[in-house]
Amino acid sequence: MVFWLLTLLMVAVVALFARLALWQYHRAQERTLLLQSYAAARGGGARQLPAKGVAGLPPYAHVFARGQYDGRRQIVFIERPQPDGPAVGADVVTPLRLPGGRILLVNRGWVPASPQGHVRVSLAPPAGTVRVTGYLADLSRAGVQLGGRKSMQGQWPRYLLYPRWKDLDALYGPGLQHRILWLAPSEPGGYDRAWRFRPAHGPDENYGYMAQWIGLAATVFIVWLVLALRSLRRSYGDNRR
Repeated sequence: MVFWLLTLLMVAVVALFARLALWQYHRAQERTLLLQSYAAARGGGARQLPAKGVAGLPPYAHVFARGQYDGRRQIVFIERPQPDGPAVGADVVTPLRLPGGRILLVNRGWVPASPQGHVRVSLAPPAGTVRVTGYLADLSRAGVQLGGRKSMQGQWPRYLLYPRWKDLDALYGPGLQHRILWLAPSEPGGYDRAWRFRPAHGPDENYGYMAQWIGLAATVFIVWLVLALRSLRRSYGDNRR
């Protein structure tokens, strides 16, 4: 009975370690894709945002779009680190109204802000029809989020911590594009835009973790195998008596 319980435990632990190794493999593949997209975005010119929107475009796609900024419904992402600096401030995000009723959120850069996200600089975007160029990115995710999503309901700008797309859909409606355009540093109407395209760690780190999980799985299996062989020898010896 003890042997079979140990066997079931071994199978569960090895399966868990194998799952973790597979997860690290997929993370490494994601980071490899990000690095490739980064190289492509930095090496090529901007292309016009397709009429179908952002669907199917790779991370960091270098695009341009024409529309009008909606300065009345801006959002401020609070508790954002200063690009290449020690301070914590906020990112100013302004909706750009595109033809056909679509909305593309434009991150116009980092500004100093209070811990609550309140900024002291003017948030007014350029008026009229503008052509903006930048790089398509996804929403930032917190590694560990303790405080939940913050917002100031009923007034603009809204101060948000780490919103999800469904939160932003509730603000802007179904026409919202599920990518944020990081405004290119050469574009007017922005703030501090020393964007970091590269992931904080490369895929080699994930491959290292994957090897560790595989090693742990192999160790557990070998220990079980040694115990199983000893148990079989003991059983064989008892039977011979």
